Amino acid sequence: MPSIEILVEKFSESSADIFGEYSFAVKITNPPVSDRSPSLWQQRFESIGGTLVHLGEPRFKEKKADWFFAYELLDVSQPESFRFKQKYLDQVLALLTSLLGRSKSHTIHFTSDWQFGPKSAQMEKRTLTIDEFIKIHNAPGLRFNTWFTIHGKNDAEDSNPKGQK
Repeated sequence: MPSIEILVEKFSESSADIFGEYSFAVKITNPPVSDRSPSLWQQRFESIGGTLVHLGEPRFKEKKADWFFAYELLDVSQPESFRFKQKYLDQVLALLTSLLGRSKSHTIHFTSDWQFGPKSAQMEKRTLTIDEFIKIHNAPGLRFNTWFTIHGKNDAEDSNPKGQK
C-alpha cells in the first residue's frame, strides 16, 4: 500500500494543536521513522533529521499503531503517478502550507513510496515552491516513489522579494 510521508526540517511545535481537524489521518514520528519496510527513503530521513508526518486513510484516525497507508486519499489512474482525490486536496495543501510554516528552515520533503509504482526511486532535482508543487500535482500528477523538496518563504523573504539586503 502507498505511503505519503512528509519530512519537516527543524519542526517547531509552538502550538498545542499541531494539525487541526482533517478528514484523513495524520500522525508524526520523531525521530523520523517510515511506515514502509523496507523504505525507499528511511536512510535519507535519518541523515537529514526532523519530524516525519504520515498521511493515512480516514479509518486510521483512531488506529495509528498498526498498518498506516494513504491509498484511499489518492486518485491512481495509472501506476506511475497519482493525484489527491478532490475531496482531500484542499486539506492536504493546507497541511503542507502549515508544515512549511512550522519548519524553522521553511523546508519540507514530500515523499511517496509504493511497491506497485515505478521500480526506481527518483529525486526531483530542483527545490519547488508550493505553487510549483501544485502545478505538478494537477498536471501531469505526482510520480510515485519520488522525493520532492518544497521551500516556503519566511517573513523576511516576503517583505523583500528580490532577496536584496
